[in-house]
Amino acid sequence: MRPKNAEELLETEPRAIVTTVFTVTNPTDQKREFISEVKLPQGWVLITKDFSFELNPNESDTRLVSFFVPQTTLAGKYEITYVIKDRKYPSISDFYTTYCLVLPVSKLQTELLESPKFVIAGEEYRASFIVTNQGNTKYTINTNIN
Repeated sequence: MRPKNAEELLETEPRAIVTTVFTVTNPTDQKREFISEVKLPQGWVLITKDFSFELNPNESDTRLVSFFVPQTTLAGKYEITYVIKDRKYPSISDFYTTYCLVLPVSKLQTELLESPKFVIAGEEYRASFIVTNQGNTKYTINTNIN
């Protein structure tokens, strides 16, 4: 069994669906039934459901794999592993690992929580804000109000 991938590196942003293909070849001289498993990073969700499939000797088949990358995924490189096993003899197996590069997304949201409706020039007043990081990179926020 030889699973292969068409792409060595997949690129995406968080909160996206990624689709790739793996080609599985039966190099034996016997018809075989295979089952597959996709190993994803924690929290990622496999969308495609895979069922057992048969391959004749030296036959190949293309297997489609789709998964969801959560919004909370930090920018970085992640492993995606496609495992293929002989259904009758699970110890006969092979795998292929590809990588998914999650790109950095910068998005800060500022929301006013409370403030006076009116102010007089020269007088002090208080206002409250909340800043939310809706991206996947870390920020240090400094405020300066004059």
